[in-house]
Amino acid sequence: MVKDITNLLKNTASNLIGNLIAKGSVVLGVKIAGIAGLLVKDIKLSDKIQSAVSKKAGTGGFISTDELPHYGITADEKIAIEKEFSCSKKDIVVFVAAEKSKAEKAVELISEMMKNQRMPKKTVKTKVKKSVKKPFKAKKKIKKKK
Repeated sequence: MVKDITNLLKNTASNLIGNLIAKGSVVLGVKIAGIAGLLVKDIKLSDKIQSAVSKKAGTGGFISTDELPHYGITADEKIAIEKEFSCSKKDIVVFVAAEKSKAEKAVELISEMMKNQRMPKKTVKTKVKKSVKKPFKAKKKIKKKK
């Protein structure tokens, strides 16, 4: 569900967000469940989404709560954003600051692109199981009796 979180960031020390809000932009966000850490770990995915948002929605990009505190956005602001969306530790909020129609388009695009993304389950056990090969066994040739 898309939410307007402009009020949570209207007094931010972030020049990036503050300047956009001062010019009339809104900040819209969407919660993405179960992928905490994915966008900072999977740079290719993050770049792909960033590129799509810039080209198709005409915005400068997006910020995820995984990246915060950063860009002048404080830890307290991050907590307020996560609280607004009732996030668990596994969830993130992705948000965009832009003119309202562009922000809506960008958040919808991000939500759609992230719909089927999940954190990969990599454990030592699964890596070991996949890397262990069974020894080759030659089939015995059975001689036919004449």
